Amino acid sequence: MDYNLLLIIIGICAVSYILLSLLWYTWYLGIGPTASSHIARQIMIKHVLELCTKLNQQDTLDKQTQPHLTKESKPSTIIKVYELGSGWGGLSTSLARQIILYDKKLGRSRLNTPIWIQSYELAFIPYLYSKLYWHLHQTWNKAFQAQAVYPVRLIFQNTDFMPSIADLEAESILIAYLCPKQMMRIADRLAQIDQPLGIYLLSLTFALPGHQAIHVERIPNVFRDPLYLYLI
Repeated sequence: MDYNLLLIIIGICAVSYILLSLLWYTWYLGIGPTASSHIARQIMIKHVLELCTKLNQQDTLDKQTQPHLTKESKPSTIIKVYELGSGWGGLSTSLARQIILYDKKLGRSRLNTPIWIQSYELAFIPYLYSKLYWHLHQTWNKAFQAQAVYPVRLIFQNTDFMPSIADLEAESILIAYLCPKQMMRIADRLAQIDQPLGIYLLSLTFALPGHQAIHVERIPNVFRDPLYLYLI
């Protein structure tokens, strides 16, 4: 048996599978696993950190003004961030690293609660890459989590985020770089819910149909992409 030929065939099959998988999910989802620009990523992370600080301060204030609450009935002390369509995982992993640096710099007085990041990606190849990259990053940087005052948990899921929206906790943070088709799916799902969720949505480039943003700014890049912040 010619093992060199076998390896070539296996390589061709693997590359073909990867390309066909990416093409299929690009057609199915209406958008490919497009990475956000570095400047857009940094601005989104800045806003997420500001929201985390705001929610953390509000949680601390609630506990101070409602001392009659028991531990079991007090509001959750975990801030949850969900990325809808995480692609290759660049935004989620950068956010996790920045949260640890941010936490270490500001200390317990400003950000004293665990952060859970949950990233959804339907396309299998980008999901697998993200999961492997994060695992290797933690393996090679064993002191990474030890730097934080409180740990950061990052989980990648190869599932559709849509069924989970109605079940998200109030004061969660959603981040997205999707396409009009997927933003319309979110709007349609929210229309089926008869009450506000109290969740922040930070969306790059594409607006959420039927909803008024509480803040809009332009990313200082070539295309001046808009960044929308919603309270839904």
